Formats: sequence, structure tokens, C-alpha cells
Amino acid sequence: MKPFVMDCSVTAGWVIGSQSDLYTTAVLDNIRENKVFVPGIWLYEVANLLLSAERREAISREDSTAFYHFLKGLSVEIVHKNDEEWSELLLWMAKSHELSSYDTAYLYLAMDRGYPLATRDKKMQAAAESAGVTLFRP
Repeated sequence: MKPFVMDCSVTAGWVIGSQSDLYTTAVLDNIRENKVFVPGIWLYEVANLLLSAERREAISREDSTAFYHFLKGLSVEIVHKNDEEWSELLLWMAKSHELSSYDTAYLYLAMDRGYPLATRDKKMQAAAESAGVTLFRP
């Protein structure tokens, strides 16, 4: 079992056909065998992803609801942190790595736990490598 942290760019590939690729499929396959961690922001990003996809008519409301229930059935552990404890750190890291504070939450979690990071985002991949975080390879 190899635990890893996953960002929303991977999750997007499971619901938006144009963002799906061999990597997103392989990560999904690995979730069944490995422990996956996400920061609490992932819940909001997934909700926004689904809402945006519905508004663009890329998915139906029914598909959106079904996908949300599908995610709830996966063994993804949501890590909640005290915002006061880590918001300043996230701000500093976001500036250092030129990322959004949202993306930095994933990078920080991977650094904190010492786990690889699963991401399709090129900027996140570069930031992870710069920070000494291994990228998840299924």
C-alpha cells in the first residue's frame, strides 16, 4: 500500500471527458489499493468543478449528483487543518512557489505527510519537484 495526496486536477479527469487521460484513470485504479489523502479544500473544489460543468452543460445535474455519490464511496481521507495554524504558512508557500493558496494546500499536505502528489497540473508538478515532493506514478 502506498499512500499519496491527490489534487482536484486528477478528480476532474474522472468527470470531464476532455480532462481524462491514462494518468487520471490509473490514479483512480490505484485508489482501490492505496490510501489517498486530500485537504479539506478538495470538497469545495469538487463542488465547484461539478457546478461549472453543469453550467457549461458538459454534464447533467443527474450526472453531477451521481458523480458526487461515487466520490463519497471512494476511500479518500479528507484532512482538515485548523485554518489559523496553517493559513500563514500557506500564504508564504503560495508566494514561494507561485501557486494559488488552494493548490498550495495540496502541496503542503504532501510535504507534511511525506507522500507523493498526484496531479495533472504542470505548475503544481514543477512546484512539487522544487519542494522535494515526489510525484505519484501509478
